[in-house]
Amino acid sequence: MKLRSLLLAAGLASLSVLGLAGTAQAADKIPAGCTGARQLGSTAYVTNGAGANIASVKQYYGVCDGTPKNWSYVYVWQSFFDTGKSYHVKAGIITANSGGQALGFRSAARPTREIVSVPVATTGVCTRAWGGLDLSTGTRTAQTAWDC
Repeated sequence: MKLRSLLLAAGLASLSVLGLAGTAQAADKIPAGCTGARQLGSTAYVTNGAGANIASVKQYYGVCDGTPKNWSYVYVWQSFFDTGKSYHVKAGIITANSGGQALGFRSAARPTREIVSVPVATTGVCTRAWGGLDLSTGTRTAQTAWDC
């Protein structure tokens, strides 16, 4: 498992040097100390009660302080932010063996529009990004597909 993580990190670094690996979009926040960030899978969307998208949830992988890690990135859409509604935005990583508990959980109140979970060493297990908004009308969440 440790060898697999080291080989994966070395491979990612090689691909990044060659410009072949997908990287984080410039607007997406990358945690301090993390390099070679790339999105895993597709973006998930938090919706309001009427089905309109109000936030995006993405899972990233990178090498943080020398260790391969995953993190969740959540972005509150401008259209929802402009409504002036109160919210708490939250992010975390769920693993196949975490019992649904979000690892690396972080939360922040309005006016924060984007949040990054604490990067967690979850390579070698299936992971998904989890994120959401606590609203006055309840909690709305979304999660990406499993990445194994």
